[in-house]
Amino acid sequence: MHPFLTHRNNMAQFRNQDAANNNKDPSRPSMWRRWLRATVNNWKRRKMVAALRSMEDHLLKDIGVERGDIQRIVDGFDERELGMVPLARSPRVVSVRPQVLKLTA
Repeated sequence: MHPFLTHRNNMAQFRNQDAANNNKDPSRPSMWRRWLRATVNNWKRRKMVAALRSMEDHLLKDIGVERGDIQRIVDGFDERELGMVPLARSPRVVSVRPQVLKLTA
């Protein structure tokens, strides 16, 4: 039996179909990326809820948040809002030497 060779590449159509089946919508992130993004967003939500719950009542009142509404407010945040960080850094402890205090007095 002799092979019959042609100039047509019959395997190319199968490769194109495989590529089309693997990437149905290239703009949509993969399942792994969606899971990772959801996990990170849940972690950010828990972190923000913990930060707001650790605030004193008068600070919450200043920003217009009731203590019972913290979870509902944070659940309404989108991905960009969950990435917010406070503008004011936590206060640093400054050590003062006794000689400096004598000079300033």
